[in-house]
Amino acid sequence: MIARFYWMVLFVCLTLGLVCSPARAAHLVRLTNGEWPPYLSEHLPHYGFASHVVQEAFKSVGVDVKYEFYPWSRAYANALQGEDEDGHVLHGTLVWIKTPEREASFIYSDLVLEDSEVLFYSKDNPVVWLSIEDLRGKVLGGVSSAAYPLLDEAEKDGILTIERAVSYTSLFRRLLSGRVDAVPLVTQVGRFYIQTTLIEEERKRIASYHRVIQRRHYHLLLTKQVEENKALMLLFNKGLAQIRANGIYARLLANLYAHRYDRSFD
Repeated sequence: MIARFYWMVLFVCLTLGLVCSPARAAHLVRLTNGEWPPYLSEHLPHYGFASHVVQEAFKSVGVDVKYEFYPWSRAYANALQGEDEDGHVLHGTLVWIKTPEREASFIYSDLVLEDSEVLFYSKDNPVVWLSIEDLRGKVLGGVSSAAYPLLDEAEKDGILTIERAVSYTSLFRRLLSGRVDAVPLVTQVGRFYIQTTLIEEERKRIASYHRVIQRRHYHLLLTKQVEENKALMLLFNKGLAQIRANGIYARLLANLYAHRYDRSFD
């Protein structure tokens, strides 16, 4: 009840532009996170672009963020339950596309980032396609934690096969060895792994086909298990709109395209 009252007061103050008591410290929001560079990573500056965006959006409305890093299956499961193994509250997780299963359990934020999903392939075995039917008989490499709505449907229809791995690094190893025909990935993530995990000779062997599988839209998810999350999401969306309007989001996006999240920067 106290937490709910706190969020109601905080939301009213911030929405109306009121100055709340200096004694009120910024509320701490705990979110699960994982490895999906350059967007998310425990080892990158500001924990990656998407993590930085979420931090800045919350900061603009007086809310602090603490990230808890897990393997993706645990990141999702813990956020779904609304608590970690020690019983501490976890408000949500970032960043995810919309699926009916997720929408049943989480509140979705406004758009945090978008990127184009394409097929990466080995030049030894080029993959050219105009329709899903052109991928008939192909074996694609995916990760176990990701959803591939269009390709998952094609797999159900018997058009192609998706072999799952635990990491993107292993996917590119499978691609180079010919164990899979292509790897579906959003462009920035594919670029990151090619540039940082492969030697120059291997990088020269990989290309991506220009046709976009899907334009992917990613969001912050807050679990419906935590009562104050409705008010919290309103605050987050307010902060996200603010950093888009004041140029902070554009500055972070420029840093992403300049590959500055690949390495340390101020």
